[in-house]
Amino acid sequence: MDKNKSGRLRLLAHYLAATKNEIAIDKSVYSLCGCEPSDLAYAPRPAKLISIVGSNFRSIRFVISLAGFMWWLGLDKCWFLFDFLKLLIVKDKFDIRYSNLPSDLPIGLSFSPRALGVLESAGVLNGMGGLIKCPGSEVLSLDSKMLAFNFSALLTWRDCIQALRLSFVISSRMRKKVLFDVWRLQSYTAFKWIAFYLAIEKMSSHQFIITDHYDRWAVLMDRLVAERSKKESSLTIVQHGSLVGLASTSMESSFSVEIPTRLCSVAKLYVYNEGSVEVFRHHILSRRAAEHSLEVEFFKPKISLSPVSSDFSVLIVGHAICEKFHLYLYDQMVSNSTIDFFYKPHPTVSPSKEIKSRGWHMIEQTDFFPEVDLLISYPSTLVAEYEGSGIGAVLHPLAIKPEEYCEVLSRINNKLQAMK
Repeated sequence: MDKNKSGRLRLLAHYLAATKNEIAIDKSVYSLCGCEPSDLAYAPRPAKLISIVGSNFRSIRFVISLAGFMWWLGLDKCWFLFDFLKLLIVKDKFDIRYSNLPSDLPIGLSFSPRALGVLESAGVLNGMGGLIKCPGSEVLSLDSKMLAFNFSALLTWRDCIQALRLSFVISSRMRKKVLFDVWRLQSYTAFKWIAFYLAIEKMSSHQFIITDHYDRWAVLMDRLVAERSKKESSLTIVQHGSLVGLASTSMESSFSVEIPTRLCSVAKLYVYNEGSVEVFRHHILSRRAAEHSLEVEFFKPKISLSPVSSDFSVLIVGHAICEKFHLYLYDQMVSNSTIDFFYKPHPTVSPSKEIKSRGWHMIEQTDFFPEVDLLISYPSTLVAEYEGSGIGAVLHPLAIKPEEYCEVLSRINNKLQAMK
């Protein structure tokens, strides 16, 4: 087998392994939403989709089914070509210096606008490392003086063309595999994933630091590090959010996602508590990685709170899956209350029109955190972050059921009465 074909097969195996985790995540979200993947024609990112269409599954299932059929006919190639052209338009000029950075320079990877704040909160870079702006955070603006660059600066035009060609191959191969056939739309990430893989593959050995736990980007970095000598490169994960089972009403660590592709190259963890360590050991890391000399450091997540002009205020932490409960809260207590209520949507899932139309203070900025007196939240990272500032919370399950509404409302009212 020639080297090029071997490389393509290896990349295909890595991408399929990463996609298995994405499917597992989506399956867990479907379950939390109380529906089956077939109800939405196996669409990826169901929480975001449900936040847009609500409960009108029949019409959207037809649209997604049609898109899946068109994907099979060649829409995937049009999608990848669109991603390819977008990358060429915004791509930074290739700079070989970034592929030859000193090997003792820790490199953080930001896949979301909040990743840098998480890395700074844990103190892992301390202003002395480098930061790569990855897909999802290319426009991230930095105030610090640390070395930062866009991943596209590691790519030549030839690399971009190769990523396009490989995305065609991978999407075609996925259609021939029974496991992925119904989930064929999951390959929408192929071009960006491959382009990023080809970029980071060029870098010399480093301590790579990510805030992703087990998604496609975490698997990508884990596989890249695994292909190098352990002495040369290492992978560090910084916990960026709650690992609590989202049906829970406490912040005690548990886990509900069956992860098919475990991580085998993680050398160090920055986590909130011992419970998070156990979740990583038993549910996310491979047995070899968990039994290896895993280094662990604990930290408290921090955020900068902004004062608000209010005698008493409450922050509701939003998510598409529990929007019906939040609308119930508005009808029962917010609309006729003298308390100032703030609503902060999930940063990756836009709120529905119904949520936006209500009379609470809608927070649009992802980096704005009001200094309130109380949180109402599912088991979210913000609960731990606000707790660090001495602000408590009333918790409810993410997939809260209608029969649980009254009990949670009662707990909220009792808490408010005790605080006033």
